[in-house]
Amino acid sequence: MASISSARAQRVFWTSWAFRPSRWRIPIRRVWALGLLLPSIVFAQLPRPRLNAIDPIALARGSTQLITISGSDLDEPETLRFSDPRIAAQRAGSNSMGFNVTVPTNVPAGLQEVRFVGRFGVSNPRRFWVGTGPEVLQPSTNHSRDTAARIALETGVSGRVEAGKRTWFRFPSPSTAGSEVQVFGLELDSRLEPDLALFDDAGKELARSRQGGRLRCPESQSGELVLSLNDLRFRGGEGFGYRLILVPIASSMDSSGGPFPVCNPLLNASRRDDIDSGKFQRSLTNSLLTVTVPAEIRGRFPSHGELVGVNFAAKKGEIFWLELVSERLGYPTDPLVLVQRVHPNHGEKDETQYVDVVELPKLDANIGGNEYPTGSRDVAGRFEAPEEAIYRVVVRDLFHRTSQVTQSEWQLSIRGETPGFSLLVVPTPLPRQKDDDRHIAAVATNLRRGETATVKVLAFRFDGFNGEIELRATPLPAGVTASQARILSGQRVGLLMLSASSEATNSVTSVTVMGRASVGTNLLTVTARAGTDLWSVADWDQERPPARLTDEFAVGVIGTETAPISIAPLTNRFEVIQGKKLAIPLRIERRDDFIAGFNLKPYGRPEFDKAKDLAIPEKATNTTVELNLADTALPVGTHLIWFDGRAPGKYRNQPEAVEVAKAALKTAEEAVVQAKPEEKEDAEKQKKAAVEQVKAFEERAKSKDIFVSVTSQPFEVRVLPAPE
Repeated sequence: MASISSARAQRVFWTSWAFRPSRWRIPIRRVWALGLLLPSIVFAQLPRPRLNAIDPIALARGSTQLITISGSDLDEPETLRFSDPRIAAQRAGSNSMGFNVTVPTNVPAGLQEVRFVGRFGVSNPRRFWVGTGPEVLQPSTNHSRDTAARIALETGVSGRVEAGKRTWFRFPSPSTAGSEVQVFGLELDSRLEPDLALFDDAGKELARSRQGGRLRCPESQSGELVLSLNDLRFRGGEGFGYRLILVPIASSMDSSGGPFPVCNPLLNASRRDDIDSGKFQRSLTNSLLTVTVPAEIRGRFPSHGELVGVNFAAKKGEIFWLELVSERLGYPTDPLVLVQRVHPNHGEKDETQYVDVVELPKLDANIGGNEYPTGSRDVAGRFEAPEEAIYRVVVRDLFHRTSQVTQSEWQLSIRGETPGFSLLVVPTPLPRQKDDDRHIAAVATNLRRGETATVKVLAFRFDGFNGEIELRATPLPAGVTASQARILSGQRVGLLMLSASSEATNSVTSVTVMGRASVGTNLLTVTARAGTDLWSVADWDQERPPARLTDEFAVGVIGTETAPISIAPLTNRFEVIQGKKLAIPLRIERRDDFIAGFNLKPYGRPEFDKAKDLAIPEKATNTTVELNLADTALPVGTHLIWFDGRAPGKYRNQPEAVEVAKAALKTAEEAVVQAKPEEKEDAEKQKKAAVEQVKAFEERAKSKDIFVSVTSQPFEVRVLPAPE
């Protein structure tokens, strides 16, 4: 039997407890109100496919199962795109959001990803589980103790919880070997926070678990046990799916990857691939482990009065980098790492005294913003031995004050200075509709014909590396080009520019983003990992959606629509004397009802952070903007620059479909006139359906006021030194 613990071997780590949904608690009345309002909130944006949930959330290997999908802007479904291409999907009906999915027997068990592909491109991914054993669906009737569904050992049950209701199960009391109930929600991109309770036949509560989704069954009970499952805050419905399984204790998931399915696995991208070799030395509680550096050590945080850490010898001037990982393993910790050396003068009674040398700094800088939080309380820092001595590294947890601290683990790396970096690529957040707009949308990267868009690349720098990083993307969809982008020296965020031609056609491509930099005498090339938000929220101050790593960075091309506004300079290269003014002629293509004026701001250099907005007049199609380099202090050299802004306009969604629907209605009306008496009833039904379709299409095609992101094609500016 395969358990979800095997997924951890596939780099599925749950990392930052700081961003668990349960930590961002708000008053319960506001939670209920927010939960009721979220489905009806519509942000005025261009249509973008969002996949909210799939049902069921688990499939058996070697089976064909009907799954249904839900979300928004899932128009004109083409296919489902799986991370394992051997999994195939076929539409269950022309008017259905269901797909018959076949999972071959040679597909490995574990977590897989699926994306929707349709008229408006590719959606954000959703995870599901492929099991080796039986996978069954939750019955719709088990919402009371009397109708509890029977479950069998090592048979997966998938379903979703409903708001304000408990879901009930019944199974025989475990043998002396014991068994455990495991519920997986967040691991499968669900919003569910499992609340489990176990009862005997008489209704007496035997055990409860409100954290981690695991509950161990008592071994001494006779008869049957009854299990209830609900969301911790009694939410439910779409997006609250789960997979539940009863397994023997020996098959249950170990805690080496952290005790909680916590919510910021983007932090995995901030860890070095070459550090976690798995060859750890074990530090015992209330002792100091003597190691020879470089070394990797694993241990548990101490209780009060205990000491945990390592000793190592260093010569004067030797340089090491120390990094402790704990929160990124999924533990609710606030690590402190202190490097000390023996004081040359002994204390009273010849007691050894220690002098503090350095306390490692936190890694809590958040370079991904509200949408992609990357902050961490873990620590890392540089240590240069001031003299030849024996040094000790003391490890503590500033959060815990009880003996339960020993449940939280840490991993410490002591290594030589090896500068480098890792990269994370994520979809650029949607444009804000107004200044106080705090919504977060789970989106993918899609380009309409004639559109230029940015892709956000985050750089995690290691061991003092501060150099420039060149970015490139390959392969690209047909009709799409990418700029020669870079993350500037000292910067940690870069933007990769993608531009679709006016002839681009529908496609979805798995794009690999690479970073290259000179590190000393070496040329280092790094492949970026990809990330995504799990779901959309109306206000990031009320709820922080978790984000995670994805199996691919998918880029879609929407060949059925053209961007409302396209902006390009008349030439791709400019020269200017440092401190002078630069005039840039722009060609602006406006489509539909996007005729209003708007502002643009230059990007590409940190000097533009305080640059003034550049006004584009109403209806302007050819205009010239001016950059005053005296204000921006752009340095000598060649720079890649672009303009970005947001423009108001009116958008109609698929107006051509209205005419098609009206033509179908006309045909249905003619059929009614020509129908024989025995055919009249069916013809009238078809006419009624055609009328409803026309109304639906007319409603969808109504003109709506929206804001769109407007990004120009990038261009080079060569700044020449001022003459002496």
